[in-house]
Formats: sequence, C-alpha cells, structure tokens
Amino acid sequence: MALRKLSADDVLPDHVARWLEAVDRRLSIELGREPRAFPELRGSHLRVLQIIPPDGLRITDLAGLAGMTKQSIGEFVNYLEDFGFVGTERSASDRRVRLVRRTAQGDRASELTSQAIGRVERRWSEEVGNERFNVMKQVLRDLGAQSLRYAQDADGQADQVRDARRERAENQLAQRAAPERPVGQPRYHAAAADRGQRGQAERRPHHVK
Repeated sequence: MALRKLSADDVLPDHVARWLEAVDRRLSIELGREPRAFPELRGSHLRVLQIIPPDGLRITDLAGLAGMTKQSIGEFVNYLEDFGFVGTERSASDRRVRLVRRTAQGDRASELTSQAIGRVERRWSEEVGNERFNVMKQVLRDLGAQSLRYAQDADGQADQVRDARRERAENQLAQRAAPERPVGQPRYHAAAADRGQRGQAERRPHHVK
C-alpha cells in the first residue's frame, strides 16, 4: 500500500478512504461554525431532509437513498415530523405505504443548509483554485452516481421480495378459506358431493301446516 508522508510523523495510508473521511470531517467542522437557525437539527437530520424531493417519496425509497434501514430512517422521520419539518401520510393506493414530504419549515431548513454548504465550497474553491475544485467535484459526481444505482437495484429487489411474500400470504389465506373435503377424497368428488347435497335440499318438499 502506498504511503504519503505529510510530515515525519504521518504514517497513515494514502488512499481515497482516508482523504474522503478527512474532507468529510473538515466539512462538518466548518458547517458547525455556520449560524444555526434550527438548533434542534443535527447534521444527520439535515442530510435526510435534503434527500427528500419536493414531491415527497416512500419511506422505503428514502431509506435506500440514505443508505439506512427502514426502521432507522423511520425514527429519523418521526423526529423530523415531531418538530414540524416533514409530514407523513398513507398512500391512497396502498395503506401500508407511508409517504413523507417536507413542510414549509423543512424546505427552509434545507435551503439554509444548501446556502451554508455553498459558502464552504466557495472558500475551498478559493483555497485550491476554481479549476481544480470543479474537476474534483465532477469526479465525485461521476463516482458517487453509481451509489444511487446500487440503492435503486436494492430497492427493486426489496420490492420483489415484498411482492412474493404478499402473494404467498394471500395464497395461504385462500387455502384456509376453502371448504374442507374428506381425507383421501379427490377435489372434484368433494365438489360434486357438495352440489348434490344442495340439489337434494332444493328438491325436498316443504311441509304445509
């Protein structure tokens, strides 16, 4: 593994994971120095808010984009809803599906976050030069776009699993609701016997008092 010494004491590996983590830490520090209009929101809350599109999306889709489990993202959404940054509702077509949308306050928090990140980006661009900064950002876009495809693929697989489970459950319910037949008797014999019993009942004369 290649090593790049920044100083005599630097023995950390010179790979992308190290520098992405270092840049992320620096970004968090500099954003922490920005004015906070909503002190109840942490960086992780703001990240989730910015992932939510204007028209909203399903909790399951939000979990995929955020790289979180459905249970974990549900806790985030509940927190944001309690403080008035998002609203949730059940889908009209499937009551099991929970949809989440930003409120006006959530839109405001997301916009202020974008402005704060923009100020940090401008400082960094001045530090390393506009051309180098733009190239770096485009490379990150190219590499990071693949993670969105991974999330979409995983969500598609999850939908297939849910559909298969739902179909299996419906089949089991249908089997339980079907009339029982004597052990060893073929299904068509049971059906014929049932029709014969109904026909005899219909032909039986009624007693007149």
